[in-house]
Amino acid sequence: MAIPPIREGRLAVRVPNWLGDSVMAIPSIRGLAEAFPELQVEVWCRPYLADLWRMVPGVEQVFEAEDKGLSGPFRIALQLRKRRYQAALLMTKSWRTTLGVAMAGIPVRIGDRQGESRFLLTRTVDVPRNGHQVDRYLALASALGADLQLRPRGNLRIPPPTLNNILDRMNGVVPMAGSTGAWVAIHPSAAFGNAKRWPQDRYAILSETLVRKHGVRVVFIGAPNEEECGRFLAEHMDRHWPHGQWGLNLVGKTTLPELAAVIGQCDLAIGNDSGPMHLASAIGTPVLTLFGPTKSEETGPWGEVGEVIDLKLDCAPCMRRECPLDHGCMLGITPQMVVDRALRILAQSGAPRAR
Repeated sequence: MAIPPIREGRLAVRVPNWLGDSVMAIPSIRGLAEAFPELQVEVWCRPYLADLWRMVPGVEQVFEAEDKGLSGPFRIALQLRKRRYQAALLMTKSWRTTLGVAMAGIPVRIGDRQGESRFLLTRTVDVPRNGHQVDRYLALASALGADLQLRPRGNLRIPPPTLNNILDRMNGVVPMAGSTGAWVAIHPSAAFGNAKRWPQDRYAILSETLVRKHGVRVVFIGAPNEEECGRFLAEHMDRHWPHGQWGLNLVGKTTLPELAAVIGQCDLAIGNDSGPMHLASAIGTPVLTLFGPTKSEETGPWGEVGEVIDLKLDCAPCMRRECPLDHGCMLGITPQMVVDRALRILAQSGAPRAR
């Protein structure tokens, strides 16, 4: 039975645990906030994602949720009960989260029908299993009674000091002769396993070609656990341009707001199926994502600013962490294929953008 729209009061949203999934949930959260302006939307997330959600328009409060371990549901329940929520929207299917929400006594509890503890929910949603992940989150949020559409991109609230700091660092790179002024962000890694990753040496060839032959500057981005990959690429570039005219290596050296600011100042982002590529889509920076073992139809860049290279081999998408064959889905993508597509996107977008 349909529930009446929750138009006012407080809504707790337990957002996904991964960066990419969280970014793909942003249109749903923004849509709810715009559809019900009297509703106070409060996000509960993993601690490392808190700064992301603080940048999202329409989110009133951000709380760090750690529900791991047997005591996790009890901790969450105590925290939730203090906020006196009218409803909870669960974008994860964890039994710990669902149990904590139920123990908190929140009267309206909405989640995926295929969740582990759906019997603890007051409303289950038959989330579509096909189509893009963004649409799945929109379906969940629509159960609150709103007719949701994709929200405009490009307006995360990046703190001005953060943006100015990134601009200073990028403007500090002295351009070489023949520079076009365009910047390309490159994320050379990915979570989930080696199968999703295009080889580092090919990213090196791609970066060198863009700089040497096409006057582009590059910035390597990524998480602290990806620093080794960033060093490999930076050392390769330094051998050709020892004074750093090629760009910047910021792998492991940015907060989430700084990462968003970097991507937002670039004319193109290139990488594997990963969180930073989804972040670029949300910001509005053109994206070129390399797909192999995962489903580009479900987690590819969304909107009008994203393109993919997906060879769609017979064995793909296998969704494996490690390839048991010859990794042809990724190795079949050549540096020149990526260069050609990148140049076309840059030309179509009118790069370089004003900074």
